[in-house]
Amino acid sequence: MTEKTMQDEHGGFARRAMEAACAVLVAVTLVYAGFLACALPRGITEMLSEKYSTADSSPFNREELVSLAVATQDYTVRSHDLNALIAAETRANVSVMNDNRDRIPGAPNLPSNLASASPEQVMFALNHAGEQYVLNEDALAHLDDCHDVISSARFTLDIVALAALVACVIVGARHGSRSLGSALMSAAGIVVGAFAVIAIWIAVDFYGFFTAFHSLFFQAGTWTFSWDSLLICMYPEKFWIGMGEVWLCATVSTCILCTIIGIVARSIRPRDVSATR
Repeated sequence: MTEKTMQDEHGGFARRAMEAACAVLVAVTLVYAGFLACALPRGITEMLSEKYSTADSSPFNREELVSLAVATQDYTVRSHDLNALIAAETRANVSVMNDNRDRIPGAPNLPSNLASASPEQVMFALNHAGEQYVLNEDALAHLDDCHDVISSARFTLDIVALAALVACVIVGARHGSRSLGSALMSAAGIVVGAFAVIAIWIAVDFYGFFTAFHSLFFQAGTWTFSWDSLLICMYPEKFWIGMGEVWLCATVSTCILCTIIGIVARSIRPRDVSATR
């Protein structure tokens, strides 16, 4: 084996290793982009809650459940403002009380003159209400866990996304557009393949997938609630299936775009430097 052959093989290995690393980083970023597209916009939560929230099992009507679902989403993935969430709960419960819809046991005993009531009086009433009317201590603890997981994951995934961008630049600069195109197409293939496996798992055993997914991030028993609790009425099973569908569609869309860019990149012919001399 000649020295040139050894250099070519070493260069080929380095190129393939860079392509593989770039593909993995881009694949993770594509999944992350899909998550951001479904989890952050208020409109997605509002649309799915409007369609799937179970007002028939709740003292709240659908409009109130949607409003509470959006406020809970804001608390979990954005502001983490407990006062804003409590204010939303109070408004919804006042509407229930005024319309005499508080027939389910556990309604908060809110002061009749709420405008002059102290925050302590309101909090006392909400803290002693049933889980059908408020997000109780267990529900809030779960939302706090979700907030912590999402915040930590976003920090890590932001770094991964930046690393993916840097990797794309390095692969393109050192190995050319064909290598970059191959990495992008491989990334899309990895994601589509992974999502296909997950989709089959969900179709065969949704509860098994749901349990396995939660067990990755939360302790057992901290994420199960009564079927008629406020949390489940806002976010029933069909809500999460819908959220998964949005995540899937958003991620597949980014994969298609990534594939198109990869095809275009691979079609670009390297410039013949010798012809310009």
